[in-house]
Amino acid sequence: MNKNDPGYTSETLPFLKNIFQLRETGGSLPISQTVNKAVTSWYNGIKNYNWRFPQATTFSQVVWKSTTELGIGYATGFENSARRTVVVATYAPPGNIHGKYEHERNVFARI
Repeated sequence: MNKNDPGYTSETLPFLKNIFQLRETGGSLPISQTVNKAVTSWYNGIKNYNWRFPQATTFSQVVWKSTTELGIGYATGFENSARRTVVVATYAPPGNIHGKYEHERNVFARI
């Protein structure tokens, strides 16, 4: 589905996503370490997560209980002698949606 289609909303997508971008000058990390940085960055959103008034965030998407499928991809290129890597994680089925948030059933506090 194209985002310009009239029926396009986050609810009609078969998945939701998190996106991370890393720009490196000098040496470059192996892709496994870059992906690890991406997931760590998304999870670290727990620091700002409002447990009393939850909202859809990169953190809540990473830990969303109802997720049954995960895909991770990356693209790397160079810009002004710096390596830029973009990591995208897709999650299905979609559930971590603003306005249809089911926090109590899908995001659990640390023990």
